Amino acid sequence: MNTSTLFGSSESLLSCIGDAADAGFEFFGADVWTLDTWRARGGSLHELRALMRRRHVECWHVAALIVTGSEGVVRQAEHIGQWAADLSARWVVTNVLHPPDEGLVHELERAAQVLNGFGSRMALEYVPYSPLSSVVAAAELAERLGSARAGVMCDTWHHFRGPDTPDDLRALALQSLAYVEFDDALPMVSTDLRLETRDRRTFPGGGEFRLDEFVSTIKSKGFDGVVSVEVLSADWRSRNHREFAYRAFESALRWWS
Repeated sequence: MNTSTLFGSSESLLSCIGDAADAGFEFFGADVWTLDTWRARGGSLHELRALMRRRHVECWHVAALIVTGSEGVVRQAEHIGQWAADLSARWVVTNVLHPPDEGLVHELERAAQVLNGFGSRMALEYVPYSPLSSVVAAAELAERLGSARAGVMCDTWHHFRGPDTPDDLRALALQSLAYVEFDDALPMVSTDLRLETRDRRTFPGGGEFRLDEFVSTIKSKGFDGVVSVEVLSADWRSRNHREFAYRAFESALRWWS
């Protein structure tokens, strides 16, 4: 995600996937902004699939279904769901930036049904500065949508910068956990959480998060699923992506090897 065109990156989609494979990753996470840009510039789905087969990597998720109200949610799901189907992605990252009232929940149910039709599920990402700010709120919404259509994605940044307690994370049922996003963060220099999460993350072990505590809690559930390393860093957007991929993989091994 750090090389997404959403952040103005000009990194090649295919070279980024190749770098991830070389670093040791078995999966990569795609994002709809980069995919749409790549296609608009003449990118070939056949070429992308061929690269995935050749490098023995799969697409785990596509980001992101951005929910700012009930209008257009299903239409977004149809678009991003097609990408998920094209890449055989299991999950669609979903950010709910509007209070999930009854009307919105109904639209989310319809959107989840659409994604199911494309072979994917919603990974609800709770974000501290959004209406879905905690693992508790995300788990409640996932339960309403149904485990066959939605799960909770736990990101260390959102956990430690949000209202969650260790007990809240422990209470999350294993069957509700979609996967983990793993990262660390530099000490905050502002109260702008959007800037902090987008530009000031760092590699696991290089920041101030109590990652041992987080990992111990997740492992105690019996979790043995996918861990996505998501380091969003303004500094690294202008640096070598191959080195970035290797640092991301190697820094996470201490906790997940």
